[in-house]
Amino acid sequence: MLKSVTHERDRRTTLVRKWGAHILLVIVLGLFLYLRFANTDKAPTPKIGYAQSPRTVETELVPFDKLFVLEDTVHLDRSVIIGGFEEMDVSNSGDLLITDHVARSVYRFSATGELLHELTVAECDPGAEGNHWPKSARFLPGGGALVWDGMGKIHLFNKAGQCIDLVRSEHFVNISGICARQDSIFTMPLMPKFVKAKVFTSSFELLEEIELETPKWPVLMGQVMLVPGRSLECFDDDAWYTYIYHADAKSLRFKSIQHQPPFLVKRRRDIPSPRGAMDLRSIGALYDASRSRGLFRLDSSTRVMVHTGLRYRKGVLEGDIGLTIVDHKDRFVSVSTTTSMKAPKGAGNGRIYFRIYFRDGHESLPDGGVGNPMLLRYRFIPPQPINDD
Repeated sequence: MLKSVTHERDRRTTLVRKWGAHILLVIVLGLFLYLRFANTDKAPTPKIGYAQSPRTVETELVPFDKLFVLEDTVHLDRSVIIGGFEEMDVSNSGDLLITDHVARSVYRFSATGELLHELTVAECDPGAEGNHWPKSARFLPGGGALVWDGMGKIHLFNKAGQCIDLVRSEHFVNISGICARQDSIFTMPLMPKFVKAKVFTSSFELLEEIELETPKWPVLMGQVMLVPGRSLECFDDDAWYTYIYHADAKSLRFKSIQHQPPFLVKRRRDIPSPRGAMDLRSIGALYDASRSRGLFRLDSSTRVMVHTGLRYRKGVLEGDIGLTIVDHKDRFVSVSTTTSMKAPKGAGNGRIYFRIYFRDGHESLPDGGVGNPMLLRYRFIPPQPINDD
């Protein structure tokens, strides 16, 4: 009798376990199907700040002279002698804003090269001139300008070149770029791994912080910097930014198609942490891939990405500087080209500017005097519109 009862209990226990396993399997399968197919009509919410798996298209390679025509040569007014500059800003009317890192000065020239004024900070920041180290300068909507030093100061100037305000903030320490769009000011951090891009009102009140793409190659980002001011540019649709290893710039706020030039050598490794200024391991790793020289604003809806360290293509490649031109309104297909000239110094008003390099850095004048660096101004020729046959 006892044996019969024990047998019946074991049988029931086996059935419970068997059916319990089946029920658990059904529950797990149902949960999987729910998670897999529920809300499929809803698009995933993108992470604010950078594109989520953006589509990449390869650009068409076009000879330089099919895209740019030499318009003229700009001889900068020799009433001031510029010691050296890495980049400049160009206004909608063609005025040039040049930051001289040797003289620690900022000059505004007309489109023809006439000196309009020097932007001095004495009027709004007395006593600071001796310690003023401008990193870069940018035109503002309305014709004014701002100068930033990367140490927490921004000086504002009116169209006449007078310093009208000084803004101090920890937000402006260690920034690599700044630009203005409508009534907003955008800043790009020097180290995006730790700091976000920021948006301010025209009176520099903080509006928003935007998360950037986490740097894929952090040692490279920490050791090799873009030219001050070339990591960020403002266009009609948004502010756009770039890292030194990017193939193309990215919008701060929305998904953006990435346009990859055919001459680009893709980076496949970070550089090792340098053990000294001449660490050959780091130098070798740096030069085994293409590098961005910066982002330029050809006009309010056309960007230019500049690269060096290009892949050689016989019969097409003219030099080691590559330019990729992308129209934000899709008026023409994105194109790339190469040039044997050095990287451009600035762009704007539909033109791009290259510096002529002399043996001593400056133009030698017929009277024996010394002039300023000369600029070649090229006008952009848009490719055939997309909707044309």
